[in-house]
Amino acid sequence: MVTLVVLGFANYIASYPIYRYRKQVLQLKDGKRPARPNPFYAVRVLILARASTLTGGLFTGWHLGLLAWLVLFSVAPAALVSTSSFGLLASLVLVIGGLLSQWNCKSPPQSDADSESVN
Repeated sequence: MVTLVVLGFANYIASYPIYRYRKQVLQLKDGKRPARPNPFYAVRVLILARASTLTGGLFTGWHLGLLAWLVLFSVAPAALVSTSSFGLLASLVLVIGGLLSQWNCKSPPQSDADSESVN
């Protein structure tokens, strides 16, 4: 469970330089554009974020199913329900970290000056 939480936070922290670049570009009026992050790094972070979101979603479904079975059909001790509840929360942290990381990896919109210089 600790690993899922650590991976969720690591995803978000890894995507922060890309978010910072996008924020600097959006605030830029005139002048020198900030240095771009390495595109290979950005793609790797995005792939890790998508994989983490998918894996966290699978773990979330597993723990929800386990909790439903324990509550509805089993005379289980409270330790099993609490362990599964903590697993559900940890997998939700992984999903949220992956989704936030994917959102951070968006590229900034092109300005009109950039699109005219390409044509």
